[in-house]
Amino acid sequence: MPQHTTTPEHFLAGLDTDLQNNLLQQLNIEWTHHSTGLEGNTLDLGETAYVLTEGLTVDGKPLKDHNEVIGHGKAVDWVFAFIRGDRNTATFDDLFALHRLVQTDIVRDIYRSYGAWKKEPNGTTGRDAQGNVQFIEFSTPEDVPFLMEKWVAVFNHTMTEIIPAVTAPRVFANLHTTFTAIHPFFDGNGRMARLLANIPLLRSGLPPILIQRTHAIRERYIRILQTMQHTTGTFSRQNAPIPLQAQLLAPLTQFCCEQWQHALSLVQKAHEQQRIRQQS
Repeated sequence: MPQHTTTPEHFLAGLDTDLQNNLLQQLNIEWTHHSTGLEGNTLDLGETAYVLTEGLTVDGKPLKDHNEVIGHGKAVDWVFAFIRGDRNTATFDDLFALHRLVQTDIVRDIYRSYGAWKKEPNGTTGRDAQGNVQFIEFSTPEDVPFLMEKWVAVFNHTMTEIIPAVTAPRVFANLHTTFTAIHPFFDGNGRMARLLANIPLLRSGLPPILIQRTHAIRERYIRILQTMQHTTGTFSRQNAPIPLQAQLLAPLTQFCCEQWQHALSLVQKAHEQQRIRQQS
């Protein structure tokens, strides 16, 4: 991240260069550990740090898990580079480039494209608000380009604004929910949503929202998303509520606000270290 800040209260402002770099590395490790873990990655936090900082493998852990961690670490670097470029618009090509970093499991299949929209329908088994099991169908491949044009337009509009901390969780929740409701890629959509939804926050000088991978938090997170999906229905050309209303976003917004506290605590510790350094 550059020394220049987008707002006076940028979370790196006032930190010495080494403390800035250490904080950014911490955030990358935590972000990668939790986001890949939400999707089933088995590396713990220490192992994730070992792979990202030392470039070495962990005995007994799958190669796939190592590749996911390395790919996500590079994706976080891509996000920071995107912000350093002082850009306030994204294109489909940007999303495709990020997906190629995230999706590291090489599959020779024309229907499982890397850096391209999905070519086959996809969905997941979930529960509705009453707890009944149901199949949740995501947007059709035919509707994805139209829907993603709408999504990118909202994303780019958000990028033109300086987002205050009080509204940041809602901004994140809206971009995340609408992206995952479309599910534009054959795989990697959760990791992509958590990366992309944080870009407007980072550009406004705020630390990222990191959703923890513990079983209880993951279960609550998925349940909130599935309940919202059940409420809105499948996004299509005829049904594309992008952006979503604040009332519908309220449960995920509150959840994201709670989850944000971890990253905020890492920032606070870095600034406490800076104050101790200045007083000594």
